[in-house]
Amino acid sequence: YPWNDKANGGFSDHQPWLPVAQQAPGVNWQDEQIDPDSVWHFYQKLCQLRNDSPLRSDLIDGDFTPLTVEDEHIIAYARGKHLRIYVNLSAASATIDLPAGRIWLNNYPDAAPTLKPYQAILIEVN
Repeated sequence: YPWNDKANGGFSDHQPWLPVAQQAPGVNWQDEQIDPDSVWHFYQKLCQLRNDSPLRSDLIDGDFTPLTVEDEHIIAYARGKHLRIYVNLSAASATIDLPAGRIWLNNYPDAAPTLKPYQAILIEVN
């Protein structure tokens, strides 16, 4: 993973003895830090939820219980007594009945009965 979009991924001003893998523009550590919707920021939020939130107990010690959903591209499971996680592993949208509750983590700005491609959502239910 390059540091930035500069030559050699920002690792060195000198020609490396092995070629540096080419990444798409904007896919680098520096741009991930700037973009609040980046994968890096998503993982930071996930780590914060696990380490320092009211959800900590369910995330660390809660039982894993698979949930039944109609779409084979969706992984759904309960974690502990209060958490429900839904992940769409498809490039297509998928319709699903999401439970009512507080959304703690979502890689899209909204939640609807339709999960967008590759959407992951963590919901606290009562």
